[in-house]
Amino acid sequence: MGKADDSPRDWVMSMGGHPAKLRDGRVVPKDTYDERVLRDKRYKAWVDGKGQVTKLYDMSQDPWEATNLIDSKKHEHLTAIYKFDAVLGKFPEEDAGPAYKKNPPQSWDRKQ
Repeated sequence: MGKADDSPRDWVMSMGGHPAKLRDGRVVPKDTYDERVLRDKRYKAWVDGKGQVTKLYDMSQDPWEATNLIDSKKHEHLTAIYKFDAVLGKFPEEDAGPAYKKNPPQSWDRKQ
């Protein structure tokens, strides 16, 4: 809103939009844990469906994500991985399914 030059957040997250399925009449995610990306001011970490950081990029040096730093032994890269692992440790083991209210039948619905 133009009031600050920077965000006070330590990190942000973006989750994937993987397929859903019907379970007990509800739409729920097909996978119990969606892939996601965690990002701080410098690094971007890709997280797999098991909650593990699988890719790490230094966005200040590599905005095109050409060099995966996940196997790097540099202290700064290990520190970033540990930071994101700590964030992931606070997440539930499974993603929650949205609680949808079932819509009444519509005229365009197919009969089953």
